[in-house]
Amino acid sequence: MIKLLIGMCGSIGLLSFIPQIAFWRKIITTEIQIIMSIGAQNMIPPTTVSLATGCKVYTDIFPVDPIRTVATHVELSDWADTLIVAPCSANTLSRLASGACSDLLSLTFLSAIQPRGIVPNMHPRMWRATPTQRNVDILRSDGWHFYGFENKNSIDLPNPSPESLVNFISHLMEKQ
Repeated sequence: MIKLLIGMCGSIGLLSFIPQIAFWRKIITTEIQIIMSIGAQNMIPPTTVSLATGCKVYTDIFPVDPIRTVATHVELSDWADTLIVAPCSANTLSRLASGACSDLLSLTFLSAIQPRGIVPNMHPRMWRATPTQRNVDILRSDGWHFYGFENKNSIDLPNPSPESLVNFISHLMEKQ
């Protein structure tokens, strides 16, 4: 069974991605765990995401069990076969491109060596902004894969179709 780790950010499309996770689990037959950024947690409680998706949700950098010998972000990145940030806000895109490990999501995704994908979700003006495109270029050169967005002047908002995201995730899994 494929293990998919999803990073969820505080993007306007957050609520639309939650129902898609059950679809992904059914179509891809995968085990899924979720990391929520602080922005995502401010938009929807982690317990709601866990109940709605049936997935374990992580939020904290520091493990609850002080006796653990491996940091949570290392365990999560080692556990996953593929990692995807969906939806990805401009803020998270910036943190990942700069290497700023300020939350569990960025720590985990930056420590992973497996295929990593990003599904950007932001206002078209934010997407086309020069700093955002610079961050995209940096991440692409570092081996990250982006859903859609081959053309910097267009954006697939507000929601990519569940089927197209399954294709994107399947494409990432083939890169293992």
